[in-house]
Amino acid sequence: DAYSANNIRSACSSNGTDLWTAGTASAANGPGVRYTTLLATTSTQLSTTQTNVRNVNIYNGQLYTTAAAGTFQGVSTVGTGLPTTSGQTITLLNGFPIATGPQPYDYFFADAATVYVADDRTSVGGIQKWTESGGLWTLAYTLQPAASTGCRGLSGYTEAGVTTLFATTTATSGTTVVSVVDTGP
Repeated sequence: DAYSANNIRSACSSNGTDLWTAGTASAANGPGVRYTTLLATTSTQLSTTQTNVRNVNIYNGQLYTTAAAGTFQGVSTVGTGLPTTSGQTITLLNGFPIATGPQPYDYFFADAATVYVADDRTSVGGIQKWTESGGLWTLAYTLQPAASTGCRGLSGYTEAGVTTLFATTTATSGTTVVSVVDTGP
């Protein structure tokens, strides 16, 4: 009942049974962020606020998604906590752009005030580091794995205050997996 004639882009779970998905499709074909359970044959569209979404994930008990459509050009919350019912609002984190330009895909929260975002633009993409202060998110800098290379998939870990990231690239000669230790711009 979802993403018919288009695509699912990601999924996450809090416990292996509750599942949230992200993708796109026409309004009649189940787009956006959806909730379902393991082995279910139907799902619930959580919001109609933004229906062309890319990645969905959970950090600190909150569901997040990314988009690069309309005024959603970054990381957004989906409702409050881990919603399971329709009528949720998708809200772009304060400070992320509302104009076309960035191409955010995956993201990794290093902590509550630091999120890394994979940007697949080949000219200025890579891994963006965003920091939050006083409720406002600001782009600190972008780490580029190679010249003219963006990123799509992203994961990582933080140990002793140092974040190590793993990303898939958009290199024209073939997608590669890179690791980056964030030691600054």
